Amino acid sequence: MKDCTPLNKDCGSLCGHACCRADETGENGMLLFPGEERYYQGNPDFTIIEGKLICDGRCDRDLRPLGCRIFPLVILSGAKTKLDIRAWPVCPLMHSGKKGLRQDFAEKVQQAADLLCEDEEQKAFIEKTTAEIREYEALKKLI
Repeated sequence: MKDCTPLNKDCGSLCGHACCRADETGENGMLLFPGEERYYQGNPDFTIIEGKLICDGRCDRDLRPLGCRIFPLVILSGAKTKLDIRAWPVCPLMHSGKKGLRQDFAEKVQQAADLLCEDEEQKAFIEKTTAEIREYEALKKLI
């Protein structure tokens, strides 16, 4: 996953790295998967708020958390992957759909999903995330 990105370039250059910057509330950022928080604690380039990692959008790309590496995809229960509905406000790649992403990127995210769902702690996190995604999807249907 290290060198595989959604496009053939840093997609953050399209949106000003909106997915990892703090929003007007000082929050936003990328969800950390279980075990990742320890890699960022004490690093002045990152802020952790409620399990989310926030940076100014100019981090060392080799230090990105998994949520950043797979964005705008999300891993759901059953090791399924799809575009993350929560990405619509910040990610210009959403308009192209999953088919607009590099195929090797989508395949590597699927491989990561398969591996993560074999671990009970990761699987529980993914199930919680899936429930949140379903809530967003239900709210969208009401609008």
